[in-house]
Amino acid sequence: MQHLRNDTLGRVWIAFCLAAAIGSRAGTVRSWLDESPRALEGFRVELVYRVPPEQGSWVSLAVDPRGRLIASDQDGPLYRLTLREDGPPAVERLEAPVGSAQGLCWAHDSLYVVANHWLSREEREAGRGPGYETGLYRLRDRDGDDRFDEVRLLRRFDGPGEHGPHAVVAGPDGRLYLVAGNGCSLPDPEVSRVPRHWQMDHLVPRLGQTDGFWTEKRPGGWVCRTDPEGRTFELIAIGLRNPYDLAFNADGELFTFDADMEWDMGVAWYRPTRVNHVVSGAEFGWRTGSAKWPDDWFDSLGSVVDVGASSPTGLAFAYGARFPARYQKALFMGDWSFGRILALHLEPDGCSWRGEFEVFVSGSPLAVTDLVIRPQDGALYFAVGGRETASAIYRVRYVGPDPTDPTDPSDPREKAARARRRAIEALHREIGSDAVDMAWPALGSPDRVLRYVARVALEHQPVACWADRALRETHPRRAIAALAALARCTDQPRQHRAILRRLASFRWDDLPAADRGDWLRALQLAVLRGGTPDAAERKLLLAALDPHYPADRWPWNRDLAALLLRLEAPGVIGRTLDLLEAAPSQEQQTYYLLALRAMERPHWTRDQLARVFRWFRDAAARRGGVTFTDYLGLMRSEFIDHLTEEDRQALADLLAPPAEVDPLEQLRQQRQLVRTWTVADLLDDAAQAPAKGDPARGRRIFAEAMCLNCHRFAGQGGMTGPDLTGVTRRLDTRNLLESILEPSKVISDQYRTVEVETRDGDLYTGRVANIDEETLYLMVDLLNPAAIVKLPHGDIASIRPSALSMMPTNLLDVFTRQEILDLLAWLATGGHGTE
Repeated sequence: MQHLRNDTLGRVWIAFCLAAAIGSRAGTVRSWLDESPRALEGFRVELVYRVPPEQGSWVSLAVDPRGRLIASDQDGPLYRLTLREDGPPAVERLEAPVGSAQGLCWAHDSLYVVANHWLSREEREAGRGPGYETGLYRLRDRDGDDRFDEVRLLRRFDGPGEHGPHAVVAGPDGRLYLVAGNGCSLPDPEVSRVPRHWQMDHLVPRLGQTDGFWTEKRPGGWVCRTDPEGRTFELIAIGLRNPYDLAFNADGELFTFDADMEWDMGVAWYRPTRVNHVVSGAEFGWRTGSAKWPDDWFDSLGSVVDVGASSPTGLAFAYGARFPARYQKALFMGDWSFGRILALHLEPDGCSWRGEFEVFVSGSPLAVTDLVIRPQDGALYFAVGGRETASAIYRVRYVGPDPTDPTDPSDPREKAARARRRAIEALHREIGSDAVDMAWPALGSPDRVLRYVARVALEHQPVACWADRALRETHPRRAIAALAALARCTDQPRQHRAILRRLASFRWDDLPAADRGDWLRALQLAVLRGGTPDAAERKLLLAALDPHYPADRWPWNRDLAALLLRLEAPGVIGRTLDLLEAAPSQEQQTYYLLALRAMERPHWTRDQLARVFRWFRDAAARRGGVTFTDYLGLMRSEFIDHLTEEDRQALADLLAPPAEVDPLEQLRQQRQLVRTWTVADLLDDAAQAPAKGDPARGRRIFAEAMCLNCHRFAGQGGMTGPDLTGVTRRLDTRNLLESILEPSKVISDQYRTVEVETRDGDLYTGRVANIDEETLYLMVDLLNPAAIVKLPHGDIASIRPSALSMMPTNLLDVFTRQEILDLLAWLATGGHGTE
């Protein structure tokens, strides 16, 4: 029996290179897999403490004023580590009636603990549990004996578990900031900087989650802040999925690292893991199922940087670390599933930030859970563990030649822009007409984040203060923002009718390209919040929209399709099917299907229905996340439900269940062999590809050759291979051709797998997720990090690195020389200028 999953394996970090037969079971397995994690040149990773099984699996860390580490077992007590220069740390279990902490913070002469204990069914039925509730606790030592003698529950939280409440951090304003995932209800905040009228706000009917994790706990994951006594909670941000930690930079700006739903890979609503700048009143657009918001919608905030496939855990800025200057300012980010710590380098971008990241530490297994900077020695400490896996504490020191003198961590660039944003954020409460006057000019700013906080300020003010002004505004950008705000706030049908008519009066050709997307989104909000347009309004909207569909940009077509399908525009199904069939990525294709499925049978011709089911038949070779096939099945079933009995008979061949198709075999059947290409065959022409190739045709080749199944490019595609957006800046022509034509010649450690053979002859290929004294945990599907095979040491016969790349060879042998040059020309664009 073979268990080979090379089609779905992704980024892999391995720290071993030997293959041999197992002698003594646990010791030999550890000798292969337990090498020290690797760090960037000049940095050294040291094992500080290996957590024994009886102390659990540690998932959170803090540093107390004496430099001692405080750690928590995921399902058990708190521990304190006193570090020593000349030996192992002294470890003690804290005598505190609270634990299971996924957030620890020392502040205000107290230890704050976010207890997060998920009771099993057996515990609930038996009335057992840890003896403490899920919530925020404050622990204090009142009598100075170095023991916590006061434990107070400050606020209960509803919704424990891995998508429940997580970190608590101290803010520069003296308050505490907390973050929770989308499985945790809001903690009844007394104050909200987010206007309290959030809704699903997606015009395309939602397709539900297929994994059973269906939560209506809107508005998803959240960030709140509170005073040291926990008396008043204030909602800061919503619309996150499952961030684990928060971190403030030296300029007082708050960041988080949000998780993806990796099972959604390959569909239009997949959102990669990403770093978010958490401004006042932020909405990040997470919704359940297919209703997640695109990044470019102006009523949400996009990312500072998309990270890609990863499992976000702890965060820490390196202030106080004895590192070179560049790394003293970096944000370090844990990645549990892929065994690494990333270093994010931020740059000001108007009143917000953008960033680039690099791998700082990696290993296998290295399930990073949390990390902290210990100012007493200037080192970074991190924990590994979680989900009852083997746990340890590591330390990262700098031992290279570069100076490590302290640097000013603040960034003076764009300081005025950030100050203006904060001045407007101060208006995120009810003030009145003065606040309207202060925020109004910023509604027309070219800075997206400044426009966002200005609109939020407007929505906090009484509608009567600004409704007429919004309807009279003539500056297009300000008018669009103000009308969208009014659509979200007003409950007056008369005003909703006026909003629709005013927005419909804008002319596409008169709007700057930068404003057309916002206009389309504002129209969606007007329809969603105001109800179905009447006949006169429908006529106005069709006149404004219909002549411009299809447009020449994907985001515009996405939103035009949603609007025109809702309006039942003449011919809209045929035009949308044309876009579906011409779309270069399956993400775009799945969106058009998602939107089309809401159209009832009377609007369709039988030929149009045949085109839909032909797509589903051909999609059998497509690949995505764990639920990709399930999502396609749900959509296909909804289309089938529209059919008459006559339709079913006429389309019987297309309605037959699609056969399993190997995508490579399908590609080879559809195309004839051209040549077994070599680097030498193509090298001279490839150097001239930007001039000789056609990027638009290359974009289609990129999709047809299935590059998008595994690689992300210009924000689209899979995550199991490297992002190719900047590949021509990283590789010269020869190396790029070798990577495509000879993928096994050089395999980065990031993309290697390991082969584990059992004594029964089974062969598993995957990434080592963790190892303990009895079991090796192998991740066999990196699109689903929860898919873990547990192999007892005694069952393992051998472990060896795989010598083969996950990327198939001979992919380009069915393409002509010119098509390959077109493909290379597309890669050279970086995804720009080809809409």
